[in-house]
Amino acid sequence: MKGSGIHVVIVAGGSGRRMKSEIPKQFLMLGDAPLIIRSIRVFLEAFPASPVIVAIHPGWKKEMESLRQKYLPGQDITLVEGGSTRFESVRNALAALPEAVRPVLIHDAVRPLLSPSLVKKVAAAVEANLGVIPAIAVKDSLRRVEGGKSYPLDRKSIVRVQTPQGFPLAALKAAYKQAWSEAFTDDASVFEQAGGKIKIIEGEEKNIKITTPADLEGARLSIQNSGQ
Repeated sequence: MKGSGIHVVIVAGGSGRRMKSEIPKQFLMLGDAPLIIRSIRVFLEAFPASPVIVAIHPGWKKEMESLRQKYLPGQDITLVEGGSTRFESVRNALAALPEAVRPVLIHDAVRPLLSPSLVKKVAAAVEANLGVIPAIAVKDSLRRVEGGKSYPLDRKSIVRVQTPQGFPLAALKAAYKQAWSEAFTDDASVFEQAGGKIKIIEGEEKNIKITTPADLEGARLSIQNSGQ
């Protein structure tokens, strides 16, 4: 699907519970802009003309609209109401997209440190009935705890999954017509359940999901060191 452009869905329905913040973590500042704005900027740097759909909690829609006007004036950004689950939020966002023969990339708003290069790699690897997810190797030793006992796991067969995850738009829309299941941990699992295939490409160590104060502090140090 090279050269066809992309659709972007940013999932931003989280709360500030683990961040111990009064506002959702996606609105916390990182350098010169909130996390969610920095995430959107990366996609627009990779594909400047891409339409962006943001799934947002209805209680924070006005705040997001204000940020859009301040930081991204004139950009093609549409806000849709997020659901009570990530599954519902993505489904609502996909419903707002027109039919098109192009990839759709789904990304967590609180992963603002990815590179435009990763966005392009994910988009370029998407094919008909083939979804693409970036992942990185696990460096720590792993054990499974069960019934008061623990068992070692082979870390060579385990990877840490990241976003953006890329899919052919029509196929992902069809997959999200399924009823929700506890097995749906991410978009790839929804796609696979509907018969789609998944390809894993190499992700980026810096593409962390910011969920705790320590994560945010690490991200701030990262952008200071890189001059971003």
